[in-house]
Amino acid sequence: MHMRSPRQSLLLIALICVGLIPGQARAQDRQRFLLIDLDLRADTVELAAIEDGWVECLRSGLIDRRPMHDLLAIMRVDEPDPARFAAGDRLVDLVDGQRWVGAPASAPLPDHLGWKIDRIGVLAAPVEQIRRARFLPGAKLLKLDEHAAEDRLLLANGDALSGLLVSLGEEIVFEVTDSLEPTRLPRRHVASLALVNPAQRPSGMMVWLADGSVLRVRECRWSPASFQFTTMTDGLKCNVETEMLRGISFDSQRLMPLAELAPEVSRDSPYLRVVEEPHVVDRDRAAGLADVEMRGPIEARYALPPGATRFFTTAVVPRSAAQWADFDLTILVDDRIVFESRMDGTGRSRREIILTLRDASALTVRLEEGARGPVQDVLLLQRPMILFD
Repeated sequence: MHMRSPRQSLLLIALICVGLIPGQARAQDRQRFLLIDLDLRADTVELAAIEDGWVECLRSGLIDRRPMHDLLAIMRVDEPDPARFAAGDRLVDLVDGQRWVGAPASAPLPDHLGWKIDRIGVLAAPVEQIRRARFLPGAKLLKLDEHAAEDRLLLANGDALSGLLVSLGEEIVFEVTDSLEPTRLPRRHVASLALVNPAQRPSGMMVWLADGSVLRVRECRWSPASFQFTTMTDGLKCNVETEMLRGISFDSQRLMPLAELAPEVSRDSPYLRVVEEPHVVDRDRAAGLADVEMRGPIEARYALPPGATRFFTTAVVPRSAAQWADFDLTILVDDRIVFESRMDGTGRSRREIILTLRDASALTVRLEEGARGPVQDVLLLQRPMILFD
């Protein structure tokens, strides 16, 4: 049997301690993530590496190496200190789900908006790819409903304009509705804007960063030493601190958070009355997987995009409502009951739900009051998600 010399053993221990042996990251360098696979299981793991299309992690002390195409997303369990990566509240939201947090910058073309993101660099987007932007800190972030037909500007003095955005640069040119001449404004006089460009389904790999930015990327590598990626926009090669990574959606076209859909809430049912609209909890959560809170009695119907195949969530009665909660939870797919459960704050406070949606057009969640009445009938859907093949 070959035995290591005392000198070799000491060297091996030293290499492990400084993390120079592949796969042997120091315990304090390991960072906990929630890993979501194609079976919609969510397991807490210690991330060890992402490289060459593989994700390597520790699960219950054992190394687990998975190809990216077998995974949907990862989300950091412990959020980094927001003060460390704070980048202000100036941002741009794009039609493809990207969010750039930083400050306006010069763009290479007059019909593009340039935006500087700390640690990343300057990215540029054409006007038709922009949904909304906030140029001045603290300004209201405008939002248009899906039927809006006009762009909107909010000026620094509080005035609001509706019409058509013609040019977006250091000077903004805007055709105000019913005005004969276009309005020309220095960009510093515009607080925020919202454009009628329709939203698109995200696609490809998306990363969520600790400064609030969400970026489409071509590739990425992560280790306890650094996080590297190449942006899809402009192909910037970036190298940032590992703590910057909040989450990754490996194929964002396959995974849709239920929180992205606006439900139709029943107001005319003879046996239900609406207490509150469904409330999205922490909408900016990594991978977009925000929770949805409902207060019953209520019936919320979600129209499903074509191609949806499965739905997964964990239904929970929050502790704050445990004393009085007592209600019936019913879920329907295309008006067919597929799940029923009594929910309360004691022995029936948590249910894992996975449903088949193939060729379905609607998902309905119904809460009906129990024997104690509607007091504190609160349901939290944790990370409700829809899978597409």
